[in-house]
Amino acid sequence: MTSPFGRPDLRKEDQRFITGRGRYVDDLRVPGCLHAAFVRSPYAHARVERIDTAAARGMPGVVAVLTAADLPECKRPIPPATPSPASFRSAPQSVFADPLVRHTGEVVAVVLAEAPYLAADAAEAVVVDYAPLPAAAGVRPARRESSKRGRTMLPGHRPPRSASRAPRWARPKSWSRRSWSWLESPARRWSRAASW
Repeated sequence: MTSPFGRPDLRKEDQRFITGRGRYVDDLRVPGCLHAAFVRSPYAHARVERIDTAAARGMPGVVAVLTAADLPECKRPIPPATPSPASFRSAPQSVFADPLVRHTGEVVAVVLAEAPYLAADAAEAVVVDYAPLPAAAGVRPARRESSKRGRTMLPGHRPPRSASRAPRWARPKSWSRRSWSWLESPARRWSRAASW
């Protein structure tokens, strides 16, 4: 068997891409196919007060503008794509934010139109009124807030125990300088031992 290193690799698919004859999913034309554009939240934590879709529904080429109120079956959480380990419980994810937004970019509404640019224009015409709520940006603020907010997302949620209340075997160990002496060079160890 010859080595692949040091010699050119004959590629079969490049010719059609560099000559403009490549086909992508966006190039497929299916009769009756609609394009979707999502309206997403700019806030990390907020309450959705009102969604006005009237202007978007009246735009040309728009077939539908859907929210959580239009699709009650989408209020149920989506099952996780991969199974979680036994020690980890994932928070339920819903299709639409209703009534709480829990992360930036969470979907609030979806616009279906005959062309992608029509869907994008109509998505910008959807007016959403938010009532911003305090957001935890970082691990420490999130741990402080987890006892309050976690109960709304995970039934039976218990806040994590602090290190001081953790069982003895789970507490962080305090290392003395002598604990790390095996990392030092023999000469440094000898000089430090001589100074004691």
